[in-house]
Amino acid sequence: MSSVLSKSDGFESIQVLIVDDDSMIRDYLANTLKRYKIESIFHAASIKRALELLLVHQVDIVFLDIQLKGENGLSALADMIEVSESTSFVILSAHSSLENARKAIKLGAKGFVVKPFTAKKIEDLLHTLTGMPPKII
Repeated sequence: MSSVLSKSDGFESIQVLIVDDDSMIRDYLANTLKRYKIESIFHAASIKRALELLLVHQVDIVFLDIQLKGENGLSALADMIEVSESTSFVILSAHSSLENARKAIKLGAKGFVVKPFTAKKIEDLLHTLTGMPPKII
């Protein structure tokens, strides 16, 4: 995990890549992340584009869809981890099978989120990945 994730100043400095072929999911997740002051958000609709972005940007968290058009996120996970070892990968899936979740974790994913997801689920995941406790208001 990169040093950015251990900062105590909140989520503002985190860089996120959303890899999903559904623009509505990408937009919803990006808007959810912006609620937590994350502004550095990259989008990719394909594995190829995601790998290009990972080579150029120091991304802290990747949300990776398991099923992309003609591509499989789990199949690409090892290559993506190799390109960006310090990145935390979270698998997104509309197919919530225990087998998919186990396989994702075994391949190196730090989380598994079932679609549709709530903003609260994403917030909880951010706290888990960063080690930052939720603020009590």
